[in-house]
Amino acid sequence: MHVLPGRFSLQELESRGSTRLPTLQPGTTLLIGRSSTNLTIGDAMVVASDVMASNGIVHVIDRMVQPSRNIQNLPDLHTRLGQMPQYSTFQELLTEYELIGRVERSEAYTVFAPSQEAMDQFRKERPTHPNDEQVMYHVILGEKLMSRDLRPGMHRPTMLGTSYQLGFFSHDGQARRCTRRARRR
Repeated sequence: MHVLPGRFSLQELESRGSTRLPTLQPGTTLLIGRSSTNLTIGDAMVVASDVMASNGIVHVIDRMVQPSRNIQNLPDLHTRLGQMPQYSTFQELLTEYELIGRVERSEAYTVFAPSQEAMDQFRKERPTHPNDEQVMYHVILGEKLMSRDLRPGMHRPTMLGTSYQLGFFSHDGQARRCTRRARRR
């Protein structure tokens, strides 16, 4: 099932002409077009339209489609962190320890970037400069984890290997937060 944010009737989709619309899955789009007779979604034709649901509209298509990934529109890790000054110290550490290339060569990755405030607090508590292992502890290779993927009790190995895992827990009923936990085998 492919979901677009919002409610779009067949007429509303047709009025947009040939276009790409973002799906609820970040970084993906669906190509909306028209054949000689029907609205198309990717290479599938809409065979039933405007089926009303309690909080949306369903359009039935005649085949499975794959959403397009907009990887070319997403900046690399160094650029993305550079666009967010609140992570500048963490970006500097990734660069200093030559980790950005290693991270980006992974097929997927998740970075838990400490804010500038968190970095300042770390430096107050520890007068030493963060080392490469402390930085690598904030990176998971091989998985792109969105906040919706994080579950209490879940553990994932960090860039340091399976002996150093991040644990995820619920905190006071708030959004899940990441806590540091090393597992030695």
